[in-house]
Amino acid sequence: MEDTFVEDIFKEMDSEPIIKKVTQTIKTKSIKKQEEKTMTVIIKKMQKIVNDKPGTKAFVDISINGQVSIMGLNVVETKTGELFVSYPESLNVKTNVRYNIITVDDLELKQEIEEKILALYRR
Repeated sequence: MEDTFVEDIFKEMDSEPIIKKVTQTIKTKSIKKQEEKTMTVIIKKMQKIVNDKPGTKAFVDISINGQVSIMGLNVVETKTGELFVSYPESLNVKTNVRYNIITVDDLELKQEIEEKILALYRR
């Protein structure tokens, strides 16, 4: 009985069911988002630290698409001489455990951020 009632309402509206329209809209928006996936990473500031010891070698601030800024990234050198980018984190003093403040879930964007930072650092 409920199904015929709903069908009658849609017949009276003389249009496609609302659910179908919403589904189509969501699909359209998700396709548009995938097409618009170009991100511009700009390094706003890099402050190098000159020392011969492993550890933090530079402090970095970046901007993504001129809309989001991330401050407090670090270029870190390991004991074996490898470089990596460390993202901002918070330290719980009671437990001495560090927690990430920023994580980049898009692997392509994360790779682009890290490549640009390390390339500039190596200049």
